[in-house]
Amino acid sequence: RSRLLPKAGENELALPEGFEPPPALIEEDDDDDKDAEAETGAKVATSSEDGGEKEEGVPPPAAAIPAVPFLYYDASCDPSSTIEYLRHGRRGMKKKKKTKLSRKDAVDEYKSALERSAETSNYGGCIARSIVKPGRPWRPPAEGDEVFSAIASAAAAASGGANGEAQAQASPGVRAGRVRYVVGLERGNHAPRSNEGSHDDDDDDDDDGDGDEKKVHQRAAEAGAAAAAAEALLTDAVEKNAGIVVGMYCDLDYSSPDVPSRRPDGATTTGEKDDQLRRLRSTCRAARRAGVPVQIRASPPASSSSSDPTSADADETADESSPRDPYSEVIADLGKVLLEEISSAEEEEEEEKDSSESSSSSSPPPLRVHLSRWSGRAEHMTALLGAFPEGALWVGMDGTASFGKAAIAAECAFDVPLSRLLLETGGPGVIPADAAAAVGREAFCHSGLIPYVAEAVARRKTSDAAVVTAEEVARAASLNATALYASLTNEET
Repeated sequence: RSRLLPKAGENELALPEGFEPPPALIEEDDDDDKDAEAETGAKVATSSEDGGEKEEGVPPPAAAIPAVPFLYYDASCDPSSTIEYLRHGRRGMKKKKKTKLSRKDAVDEYKSALERSAETSNYGGCIARSIVKPGRPWRPPAEGDEVFSAIASAAAAASGGANGEAQAQASPGVRAGRVRYVVGLERGNHAPRSNEGSHDDDDDDDDDGDGDEKKVHQRAAEAGAAAAAAEALLTDAVEKNAGIVVGMYCDLDYSSPDVPSRRPDGATTTGEKDDQLRRLRSTCRAARRAGVPVQIRASPPASSSSSDPTSADADETADESSPRDPYSEVIADLGKVLLEEISSAEEEEEEEKDSSESSSSSSPPPLRVHLSRWSGRAEHMTALLGAFPEGALWVGMDGTASFGKAAIAAECAFDVPLSRLLLETGGPGVIPADAAAAVGREAFCHSGLIPYVAEAVARRKTSDAAVVTAEEVARAASLNATALYASLTNEET
């Protein structure tokens, strides 16, 4: 069986069944075994259902045909965060601090783990996050960034030469080792903060009502111009890197105490929260108009301390004078923005239909959303899935589903339909439990651990491994990934 070795000499971690590399990628150290395997295959191919011999060239019965191999994909990874985790996270969190890794050593370790995954499993590729910055055109980071060069190197190991041909034959139309990117805005690279552009130092009489109204219009104009510039920056990266940049991303993170919550009376807040919402709206609009999906991560996660409006004691714990907890706030705002974008898309579509003699009935969904590293409640996930048509919203699950005490994640893994599921690594510290137990403190999460995420989701769906297998989960997620990020199956890129 294939094995994943994080580092030479450490504990071996066996892959779940169904994740072996295509036959041509398996080392053939024993010629006798190879000949015996070939002989066995010939017998299967020439046997009839009743045990008699069949004519040469006649295909075997369906029961004798093995399942078509597939490739698994990491639908969202963050290489830069992984490198920082390797440099500081594992060795800098304990009292007995070890020497920090150099950047080069961290990159080499990351690269080694990915290359090992490409050699020993049916690794197909990943979707990596990358930032766009104003004033410079986006280009594939592997051209000048050693971190992204590491994942590109692993991709080459999986897709180069005979290995690539073998995997292409295993999964027709799908090339292995793909590294594709989703681009996002840097903090501050969006509409200005609500306290920017206020011109408080102006000598004008600010007490005048006309002056206040003028300021409001000026700020609105500045915000609109900044949003348009941000959308253009994202769209430009997609258009000039077609097939390489396959989507956009934006996070909505209310974990920080610097992000105030909305008061129960409905009054809006200012500051970082509003900036994040503007950035999210700009990214959603840009993705919709560019025809690519958008990845969204909402934080903080739901917890037992989060208020749940459906709970039996919700009325007892509610306090009308206190703000909603950050989780409830971020879920409410996320749902609001997405529904606004759906409504805007429908209005634009109606306008186009009115101005056009004919319209295509098979047009793609107006907004395609990947809820990356979903950490909310199952009922909220179900509500969001219900608000979008089939083929418009997917839910990404990571290693959290493997944690024994993660009851909320377990419920989501049970409820999410396989047709809407994506598998991803997300954070480098969210290590599937089996991998963490086998490797120990040196473990970190990377694309090669996706099989164990699939195994965790399968376990949450049923206690009988024969009913829902890790392979079945990963196959479904692979189909979803290639449907959402289409260039994973584009032979020309």
